Amino acid sequence: MFLLLRPTTKIDTSVARFAEAGLDAVGCALIDIVPLSSDIKFSDYQADLIIVTSTAAADIFVERVQQDLAKDIPIIAVGPSTAKKLACKFSRVSEAVPANSEGVVAAIQARKIKPSQVLLLKGEGGRQLIQQSLAKVGITLVHQDLYKRVCLQEAQFTQEFVQSDIHCIIATSAAFVDAAYNYFEPEWLNTIQWIVVSDRVKLHLAALGAKHIINSEGASDQCLIAATRKVKGSQND
Repeated sequence: MFLLLRPTTKIDTSVARFAEAGLDAVGCALIDIVPLSSDIKFSDYQADLIIVTSTAAADIFVERVQQDLAKDIPIIAVGPSTAKKLACKFSRVSEAVPANSEGVVAAIQARKIKPSQVLLLKGEGGRQLIQQSLAKVGITLVHQDLYKRVCLQEAQFTQEFVQSDIHCIIATSAAFVDAAYNYFEPEWLNTIQWIVVSDRVKLHLAALGAKHIINSEGASDQCLIAATRKVKGSQND
């Protein structure tokens, strides 16, 4: 059985997709997504390219975007779910491949016309690779935090389970890893198999003492399910 760490907004959908793939996963929400100030006019940034880093950012952006922002403005989305949400409002949405910061930088560098100003829409905090990489090639980047992650006082689970039945934990960010270490016993977490979405999260988790970690190379349910099948297969050998 897999323990899937997801925010409250994604937990049910992700567990359903795992079930469709024939995988037994318990959803665990330790973090909630809270929108930040709604007093934002995106057109004021005068960006000629927008980067949207998550489905949470996409939802808020689509809900709040004003009519004066052109529907054909180019947008780079991190992850297929993010791209799908944006495509209902904008006509020029492309996906970063892979679906992480490195993929975003590669997508921008592959463009025929270098953008003069890029708007990055994201959650509060996060890594600085995009900003640093674009600055090196002379591209001005401004960012807008659209939401913050808040730890729940009580964890929410999609079903009851016995801890000994869990043989693998799946975490899509360092924030979820930290939340898990604040909620569960570190001794248990350090002995169990983990699936994480990037080398950065893998290093963060290893520094906390975890020993068995694999990288799914992406945070989409598709990537997580593929990695989960590898773990399940190795245990059946």
